Amino acid sequence: MENVAEFFAPIIADIKKHSPFGEELSLKAEDENGDRTEIYLKKSVVIDKLDAVKDKGEKLSEILGVR
Repeated sequence: MENVAEFFAPIIADIKKHSPFGEELSLKAEDENGDRTEIYLKKSVVIDKLDAVKDKGEKLSEILGVR
């Protein structure tokens, strides 16, 4: 899982850079019809999910930069 987190860390960093609020990750998507949607994910939700797996989750959240 650490390898997966390391793979996604630069992507998460870019998402964080473009998210308007520091407390959440904001994704924008456009489908083949040109319709746009936005998804907002609170960092606290990600941290809570990762904290459920104790120390390993804490390490993953650090790698992903969501703490």
